Amino acid sequence: MDTKKRERYEAIVQQVIELAGGKKNILGIAHCATRLRLVLEDNDSADLKNMENVDLVKGVFVAGDQVQIIFGAGLVNDMSGIGRDTSYGYHESWRSKDKSRTKDEFSSESVEGII
Repeated sequence: MDTKKRERYEAIVQQVIELAGGKKNILGIAHCATRLRLVLEDNDSADLKNMENVDLVKGVFVAGDQVQIIFGAGLVNDMSGIGRDTSYGYHESWRSKDKSRTKDEFSSESVEGII
């Protein structure tokens, strides 16, 4: 990925995290072919309306306990990768509202939600 594209994507990831209520509000993250899926501690602290206006975001909605951000095929992989590769650190924020749920159970439920 060239530098200009990476910088653009990093800015998008940073905006999404801020509009989601910050890193501390993000309990888990996963993605499918087109959407970045966030489980938040408090959905009300997220600014979903403004999240829809973030560069390259095609839509935002809540399904069950997930905030789903539509980026489109391929692009969501880049966004998820940027988040893992940067200091934003959301990949380390696996926590659960329900303390009995593990990261693997969340991931499994996310995959089941796609099918």
